[in-house]
Amino acid sequence: MAADTYTPAMQYLLTLIAAASLLSLNACTSTTLPDSGSPIAETMETLPQDVRTHHEHVTTLANPFFEGRLPGSRGITDAENYVAFHFERIGLTPAFNGTWFQHFTFPANKGYTMPIQDTGEPPIQARNVGAIIPGRGELANELIVVGAHHDHLGRHHVDQRDHIRDIHFGADDNASGVAGVLVLAEQVQRTLADDSRDRRAILFITFSGEESGRFGSLHYLEHPVVPMNRHSLMINFDMIGRLQSGRVSVYGARNDPWLMDLMTRHGADSGLDIRLDRTPMAGSDHVGFEERNVPVLFCITKMLHDDYHTVRDVSWKISSTNATRLIRIFHNVVIEAAASE
Repeated sequence: MAADTYTPAMQYLLTLIAAASLLSLNACTSTTLPDSGSPIAETMETLPQDVRTHHEHVTTLANPFFEGRLPGSRGITDAENYVAFHFERIGLTPAFNGTWFQHFTFPANKGYTMPIQDTGEPPIQARNVGAIIPGRGELANELIVVGAHHDHLGRHHVDQRDHIRDIHFGADDNASGVAGVLVLAEQVQRTLADDSRDRRAILFITFSGEESGRFGSLHYLEHPVVPMNRHSLMINFDMIGRLQSGRVSVYGARNDPWLMDLMTRHGADSGLDIRLDRTPMAGSDHVGFEERNVPVLFCITKMLHDDYHTVRDVSWKISSTNATRLIRIFHNVVIEAAASE
């Protein structure tokens, strides 16, 4: 079987992981709350579907089964298969010559990679995961990119604050962003199904190797699905799961009047405190696009929390409600940007 395929058994296993995660949360809660049936289920039922879906994706991707999603590990391969499975379920088109995966390598002695014995170790084998909603009419040869990195620090990294060597789950960094890409892809696909206007193609992509030096996005920039001068916009979600007091930084809008107008209109009355910043808080996968003169919108929590890059970045601390408020804004941004002349 080809390395880029995943079996029904894998799909079943991933389903069990998500179910087990929620069951374990329910078990923990039931020891401290009165017996009222299923308090977690009752709470989840009151939430909109997109909030529940975001929560399920984060809970799954930040599960110990994925080992902290370190490049070169079994866990990240399974996480990539999970993303591809949902791209296919949504009904998107594989982005890379009929496959969901874009393969690349990077040096094993760079950044957060599997432990190596010496500098003679072979390079890390890595994959970006991508899917496309095709364009239509005169705008079809142009492209909007919506991305997030799916890698994290794995299980061998020792964080600098707690000095603990254990699985770094990476719920906010960046299971929350990957979940955002998946939720947004499903919403946009549903909206455009009955839209006959000319529009740009939309690439939904998750990158590997970001924590090690943006290797995944740099590889994409050298091997894009269309020439870089036909990229109209790049949106990057990185750490959108813990927007403290609803505060989120969106970098790039102030650099372009068109983007400023989009964000100002669609961000109004969102329930979020959106800061349209000129200076990014951190480097991430949008940087290479901006260096190639592609307009960017980079979304990240306004204030980094104390669990950043520690074993304490876990899924139960995520606010999928605020994350999906942001995703709904970008649903409207992407739909308008795709058809804008």
